[in-house]
Amino acid sequence: VIEIGSTINRVRWAGYSLAGFFATWRIAHAVIKSNHRSTNLLLAGPNITDFEPVYNIGFLSLMAKYNVLPDIHTDNLFAERSTEPERFDHKIAGRALAKWLRYNLVKKSHLLQKIAFQYGIKTSSPSAFWTLPRIARILANPEQKQADYLSRYLVLCAASGLKSAYWGPLICHREGLIDEGEFAYPALERITHYATCRGDVSDYKNRPAFDALRTFQAFVPNSEYLGRLNDSQNLEIHAFKRAQDVVHIAWTINGRAAKISDCYTMNDVEDASIYTQTGVLQNGTQLMTESPHYLVFKQAASIKLSADVIPNLTINPVTDKKSYFWVEDADWQGMVIANTQAEADSLFAGLHPSQLETPNKADALRHSRNAIWTMSNPLNDATKIVVKKPVRMHWHKRILDKNKPSKARRSWNGACELLRRGVATAAPVGFIEAKENSLFDNYYYCEYVVGNLSVREVFDRFAVNDFSSFKTENLFGPLVEFMRNMHDKGIFFRDLSAGNVLIKQSNILDKVAFSLIDTARLYAYNYPLHMNKRLSDLSRLCNKLKPTQRDAFMQLYCAQIGQKFTVTQKIPFVIYNTKVAIKRQFRHIRRALR
Repeated sequence: VIEIGSTINRVRWAGYSLAGFFATWRIAHAVIKSNHRSTNLLLAGPNITDFEPVYNIGFLSLMAKYNVLPDIHTDNLFAERSTEPERFDHKIAGRALAKWLRYNLVKKSHLLQKIAFQYGIKTSSPSAFWTLPRIARILANPEQKQADYLSRYLVLCAASGLKSAYWGPLICHREGLIDEGEFAYPALERITHYATCRGDVSDYKNRPAFDALRTFQAFVPNSEYLGRLNDSQNLEIHAFKRAQDVVHIAWTINGRAAKISDCYTMNDVEDASIYTQTGVLQNGTQLMTESPHYLVFKQAASIKLSADVIPNLTINPVTDKKSYFWVEDADWQGMVIANTQAEADSLFAGLHPSQLETPNKADALRHSRNAIWTMSNPLNDATKIVVKKPVRMHWHKRILDKNKPSKARRSWNGACELLRRGVATAAPVGFIEAKENSLFDNYYYCEYVVGNLSVREVFDRFAVNDFSSFKTENLFGPLVEFMRNMHDKGIFFRDLSAGNVLIKQSNILDKVAFSLIDTARLYAYNYPLHMNKRLSDLSRLCNKLKPTQRDAFMQLYCAQIGQKFTVTQKIPFVIYNTKVAIKRQFRHIRRALR
């Protein structure tokens, strides 16, 4: 196959004019179809990039008019524009309409194949890939996510009826399956740049996506697609029939998990061989996650109609090679992080609410709406775990939170979302909640963060000009960078008081690092925050600062996102400070009346 085309609907990328492209195309068509050439040669193109069917129709119509149609119609289905391969594409008509138009990779592929079929040609997707810097805009561990996306993308291409799909480039630092080493890219980049591989072969490194491609290639090609076995938007299970067995490929959308026992009968699971997306046999796997698993059955296995993800639960699958384990007994349920099932059982027993006693105010780290205290780690006496349990709640919150996930589960979800995006927080250990009436009967466990300062303590000193060893310039720069990174990763914290930002190093003159606590209220988006949400967070953070200090902090923050701190943007700070002052006065009055 000879392909002529280089993302022709992107002039900046391709370097073609329309006339120049058609001149190239007609020459190629004449050469390939000439009688003295081998009849085995096929012509492919025009390689439209992304999903823009108007271009496909336009180019194929022109080619038909001049009788120079390709043998294979190619289109770069760049699913990365939708973040996840199975997501509905928000670039077509905006995020609000995406869930109504429902254009995902499969539907887009079907339409492109239908367009090509009208001209009597078949379609393939010649190139699709997720660049590591693009993944890293939102998520941590971009190489692992690249492997996830490759597996999910190729399965969906197979499910859509495409006869072939490709991943390119093979060798490249920025998005290759093999890392060639870091080299500068040209200012005006073109796809043909990948004609060159640089660096020394001895330094080349296979990425997880390389193994993911090898695993897919071992299980799916030359099989018969049987169909998708469930209809949940959060969980995908696809079946392929091979000569001797049936392969199910299952995964969740990012950050979710599904119990295998909720999808299959235990007899089917025990008869299956379960492989990770990199080809490692992993029988005994309890959860299906965003990293696809290959379940190989000797005969067809049935799926439970209720198959779906665990409701209202977020996980971060990359946790220093540890695993997530769902734990429960007759009255309690939750999740813990451990190395093995036996370790998870021990952790559940050691953290079980029946073994805990809520301390009084004198013995707790904090005892207000929540009781917070420390305990020894059941798996390691040398380390501490922080326990958080709600003990008091305003009457209106009892009503509003009655149908919400428990506070412990929300704290867990918030911490996992932060870690998924590479934002530091106290590492979650687990959560346990009552199966019934969990409003107060819930416990969140996280690692104890070593350090004796919060940003609130430093800001309190700034407010009274007590700088001692602390200087605004030593703190503001790193703190601005931390906040900007959090907001760029799509985190709207919603409770960003200075007391919830810990300074991880006690010596302020050293490089400062930060960590977030109290994560139950945050929202997470798949795109950077708009300015109004950033200001909402920062108005809470800067409440303790003097106006001049606040303005200095915000000028640094705005400069990092290419803006200026305007008079209008000061309004949220004034409103929040006024609200805090009023609440403080009411608190004083209430205490006086008591």
